[in-house]
Amino acid sequence: MKTKAVKSKGRKLLRLSVLIIAVALVSLWVSVSYSQALEYFEDWGWVGNNTGDTSYPSTIGWLSSATRQTSCGGVAYGMTLGGNSGDSTRPVKGYAWFGVGSSADSGGACQNDNPSIGWVNFQAGSPSFCPGDCHSAQWHKTGDKFQGYLDGWAKIVSMGNDGWVRLKGSNYGVKMKADGAVDVNSYGWNSGHPVRAAGLGWINFDKMAICSIYFPSNTKTVYEDSTATLVLERNRAGSSSVTVNLVSSDPSKVSVPASVTFPANQTSFSFNINVAPISDPARCTDGPVRITSTTAHCGNDYIDLIIQRRCS
Repeated sequence: MKTKAVKSKGRKLLRLSVLIIAVALVSLWVSVSYSQALEYFEDWGWVGNNTGDTSYPSTIGWLSSATRQTSCGGVAYGMTLGGNSGDSTRPVKGYAWFGVGSSADSGGACQNDNPSIGWVNFQAGSPSFCPGDCHSAQWHKTGDKFQGYLDGWAKIVSMGNDGWVRLKGSNYGVKMKADGAVDVNSYGWNSGHPVRAAGLGWINFDKMAICSIYFPSNTKTVYEDSTATLVLERNRAGSSSVTVNLVSSDPSKVSVPASVTFPANQTSFSFNINVAPISDPARCTDGPVRITSTTAHCGNDYIDLIIQRRCS
């Protein structure tokens, strides 16, 4: 009888251990999945015609890093910072768009003036003549938050093998500040093929910036049966407002608005949530309840809420 009891107890402990491991793995997966960044570059780069190639106007114009609308022949586009928010090296993904001519000079996205330059691919790999950093565009962290630099290559699609853009050389590059803004005097270089040397020359990136909207902390204690306030922050005051979609993992305990609008020209924004009473009278705490935030261009984040009862 004692042997059977020991075996039964062992089986229960094994099942409990398996359950704990499974829960831990699910929790890890959820945590990692919500740390995916999807942060877009905003605003504009600029290039003049530095090569004397008369097939392009003397002022080529703006490089659009992202658009807030579906355009460019019905295609929504953008340069994104991929990977996870805690990674020290992250890929630069997606496309930017080169406009040309007078309409592009004014910052208009997706203009189709002739001759059109068009798409710039940031995940195209590297050219066969690559002298260094032989990979697609990447961001490397060197300091706080977004401080770092880009290296690797992008490709102006319409120019074929003459369209390669190098993002870091021995005496130039694209540097980023902690707040996500590209630093001044940040240039890439397109010289076409090293033998023919037919390209656009210097491409200025220093008007661009990353947009990131996040919770300043990923945990918070709130009291039952109350209206609580949550805060979202933006890494830099952007020129346009951003819609932030919100989801509660358990609306019966914590309800949130379906979305809020993060105003333009602000770096902090607060909104209210409703916290229900703890249903079990024997418990002093409940949760966590996870609130997730998602945006189209400024990243995703989460905050875990612990519900507290004022127990004596």
